[in-house]
Amino acid sequence: MEPDDRQYEETRLQTVLHEVSRQMEERRAQLEREWEDQVATAKFQWEEELPTAVRDFEDLAVLAAENQRMGPVRQYYNLSLGILRNLEKMASSPYFGRIDFKVSSTGKIVQVYIGISSLVHKKTGTHLVFDWRAPVSSMFYDYELGPAQYDSQRGVIRGDLLLKRQFKIEDGRLLFMFDNSLTIDDDVLQEVLSKAQGDHMRTIVNTIQKEQNQVIRNEKHRVLVVQGVAGSGKTSIALHRAAYLLYKHRDTMRSESIVIFSPNRVFNDYISEVLPELGENNVSQTTFRDFSQDALDSRVSIEDVHDQLEYMLTARSPVLASQVYDRTGDPGWTEARYHARLSSIQWKSSPQFVQGIKNFARLLENEDPGFQPITHRGKIIISKEELHGLLKTDYAYLPLHKRLDKIRRRVLWLLEPIEAERRKEIAKLMGDDPNYAGYFEADIRLFARQKTSEEFHPIRAKLNSWTIRDVLQEYIRLFRDDRAFSEVFGSLDNMDKIRQDTVSNLSRGFVQYEDLAPLLLLKHLVEGFPEKPVNTQERFGQRARKVQPIAYSQARHVIIDEAQDYSLPQYEVLKRAFPNASMTVLGDVNQSLHPHYAISGYQMLDSVFAPQQPTVVSLHKSYRSTREISQFARMILPEGETMETIDRPGPLPVVVMTHSPLKQVAAEIPALVAEGLKSIAVICKTARESQLMYENLRRTLENVKIHLVRAKDTKFVRGVVVIPSYLAKGIEFEAVLVCDADKDHYAHPDDRKLLHMVCTRALHRLFLYCSGEPSPFLAKVDPSLYETVRR
Repeated sequence: MEPDDRQYEETRLQTVLHEVSRQMEERRAQLEREWEDQVATAKFQWEEELPTAVRDFEDLAVLAAENQRMGPVRQYYNLSLGILRNLEKMASSPYFGRIDFKVSSTGKIVQVYIGISSLVHKKTGTHLVFDWRAPVSSMFYDYELGPAQYDSQRGVIRGDLLLKRQFKIEDGRLLFMFDNSLTIDDDVLQEVLSKAQGDHMRTIVNTIQKEQNQVIRNEKHRVLVVQGVAGSGKTSIALHRAAYLLYKHRDTMRSESIVIFSPNRVFNDYISEVLPELGENNVSQTTFRDFSQDALDSRVSIEDVHDQLEYMLTARSPVLASQVYDRTGDPGWTEARYHARLSSIQWKSSPQFVQGIKNFARLLENEDPGFQPITHRGKIIISKEELHGLLKTDYAYLPLHKRLDKIRRRVLWLLEPIEAERRKEIAKLMGDDPNYAGYFEADIRLFARQKTSEEFHPIRAKLNSWTIRDVLQEYIRLFRDDRAFSEVFGSLDNMDKIRQDTVSNLSRGFVQYEDLAPLLLLKHLVEGFPEKPVNTQERFGQRARKVQPIAYSQARHVIIDEAQDYSLPQYEVLKRAFPNASMTVLGDVNQSLHPHYAISGYQMLDSVFAPQQPTVVSLHKSYRSTREISQFARMILPEGETMETIDRPGPLPVVVMTHSPLKQVAAEIPALVAEGLKSIAVICKTARESQLMYENLRRTLENVKIHLVRAKDTKFVRGVVVIPSYLAKGIEFEAVLVCDADKDHYAHPDDRKLLHMVCTRALHRLFLYCSGEPSPFLAKVDPSLYETVRR
């Protein structure tokens, strides 16, 4: 770095900030004028007494014309507001990187400064800052000094990277800069990576690595599967990928065209600030349960995946099994019931069961609906053959239920003139009858309508019995009807308990989570998905807006996070629900919380998305935890995916042997707070244990604010939190205190990945408390990788 480089960069920064300030003032003045125009328009509408509601066609036409006139005005106002917000961010930190690139074809050296948004000097047209998503900016992430290239509209531009420089700019001040031909392990970059900031996930735009950048910009594959170890930045990559797609396709794609499936609503809030910080509106966010509730009858009650997990985690630990209750409040655990539930979960996620649902849909389609001729007073309105022709030929392009509904509406249309004629006939007979001589004409018409309705009721009832179907009842029939079950699955052996429990729950309107995706799959096969909006979370932090819902078929891109915990039926449903969307599927098989799904890994995607030829990209490097925590966690899961770690040192994890975990946790929290740690998680295995720990800590630590994280929460609050294990996945904390890491809680083979997952939530400090013999998975860890304390 030349001696005068610092002065040059300081001077240039002031030039950029001056232009930012000038454009902000200009934009604010423009917004004020546009707002005044909207106020004046509203006043004009009021004074001219334009309609405020639709009373007739003329009102509708007037309001439609006014909305058409004002629509572009409002749209431009919102666009200007977004530009102002980006400028306000740039006023604090306009850019974070610089590259000098010598173009081979011309010999010209191009100086590129890279930031969250682009900035062009209004008078000179000079590009002062390039958006990080611009093609030329990709070289900042993909290359060290030397030969480099990027894709442009004119083709591949080749040359040499002469300089790669990073800046830290805050509040308009250049804090430091360095020329970077180094790796991510550089001390300065580690300082950036190692902080958990605020209540939400932060952007990684200034520390994106080459392998992450290649995933973010990958548009070659319709279905991109990202297998990444804990801390590899999967969720951040997904959000930055969404921002990149919105930038690249800004003329054709809007934020509502991207849908993110998150593991829970708390996680939705945790990631809610990333896209606004990148200058984009939030995309549609949902969970599989919310999405399903929107697609199913609102009268059914759907089990949440976290209730299912709570049952599984509690029931498989002997010390916790007595705490299991079913949804009626009665003790719900017996060994037979537990194993029956696990068998049901595994079977209903298997390829055999998915094929069975498809077979059942074909069985329903090939069944005779029982059509008979529709007649009235001896006259055939529509014959049996005509009904079958409509079903098998005319409407064959539609799913079964839509075909039947269309037949019903066609027959009702044929009945309309016949009913109208019959009403007139009855009214005339009544008018000629002396018994009705004293009745008003309106009364006679009413009596005629009632008599006609009664006369045609048997016809309508018969028609409805053939054509009105209920997917839930058909799904129940699959388990209740021996003939249908054996025809679909080929055998009735050892299925009595599963069938009885399924029928019992569904008949009460309760859908267990393992039945949710199969039920939706059957619904699609016989009905198709409705053109109705995705059920999205309406609020994403203070700066975000309500996301306008979209129809499933309008989605352009779908992101599935924590994909290792999705079953085969769920993927089948999502493929059909979003037929026109590309997909990014992100997960880590090492962190699977659903060991009873019949298929592990992502091989299921090959069959589900075969036409799209899904491609798997693996990310092996973790940027989250210290070297000591990463090595410790890796030993808990020695057979897992290979994990590379950054060389960021820290204290050894601490295994605390104690008779009172509560007392030791309560003693450690104030010490960690005194160290300056602002993000501390007390992780219990289940929600029930979390509730008890939370109540005890509140009584013990009166001067420390404690938050309890629950599955039903919609907002994530950083600080000192008590959280169940399964809600912690995807979130990182500066310090993690794992309660009851003993053999009574973490001994089942399926608990190994769970323990690994909770340990990898820690950035700097990790404590594990054992009130008895430690978990057998800890016994596999080299004792030199942790400190043992007895208290």
